[in-house]
Amino acid sequence: MENADKNLSPSKAVLHLKLTLLGLFVRLLALAPAWLFAFGVSLPVQENSKFFVSALLCVPLYILLVLPSRFYTRGELYSYSHALPYKKTSYVTALSLALKRFIRVGLFILPLFVFVTGFYYLWFIGDATKLFKTIRSAGEIVGGGFAHGFIVMVLFFFLALILGFIGQRRYTAAEFIAFSEPDLSTVFKKNRILMKKNSSPLKKATALNALLLLPFTAIVLFFVSSEIATRLTGDASSDVFVLLEAITTLNFSQNTFIYCAIAFAVLYLPFVSLRK
Repeated sequence: MENADKNLSPSKAVLHLKLTLLGLFVRLLALAPAWLFAFGVSLPVQENSKFFVSALLCVPLYILLVLPSRFYTRGELYSYSHALPYKKTSYVTALSLALKRFIRVGLFILPLFVFVTGFYYLWFIGDATKLFKTIRSAGEIVGGGFAHGFIVMVLFFFLALILGFIGQRRYTAAEFIAFSEPDLSTVFKKNRILMKKNSSPLKKATALNALLLLPFTAIVLFFVSSEIATRLTGDASSDVFVLLEAITTLNFSQNTFIYCAIAFAVLYLPFVSLRK
């Protein structure tokens, strides 16, 4: 809720580090099904559905582990920054608040979920030709061809992503004030008030978060796009297939993964505690 401090006191630096490590730990746990899939642990489902099922299993873990922890970590930060008493509460209460927030955000992320699920089904499970027909139909809507349809689909994906971000950000204040409020039933009502009151600091915090993420994102995109560029032929249909196959199956060289891991360790992890 407030900008990154230029001079963190030792006690607050320790608090930031503790909460950062906790956040990373619960996220690694929530991604356990995906990690198991990456290391070759097979699920008793169809071969072309294993990744989708693994990713889907991460959702309930994210709800059970990550969402409640967000209320805890942000509530403790808010209490510390405003010299307010931090009200210890149970996991059940944190989970209840997290579920209420998730339901409110759900309408915003629904288009993205439908898009990703539909794409995955057509690409991996159903008939892949239907996906290309869908892309071509999207191009015809704007009076173009296959390439135009692909652009339309990409734009729709990013619009759905932005809508999901707006929904996620809409209840940011609730996570910070939850355990400093004597009456938890008013958390989401007071969220609206604080979001309006602190709109300027929130914009600055959002800009700071984007700035901290930009170098890592730019480097990863550079390495990924550089490898994909060597596979392109100039034919729209063929190149779209190459692009989709590379991104959806993470079909990249070992060097690319190593470079991205180094970028993550150097350009992202050291700045996690500064993000708000």
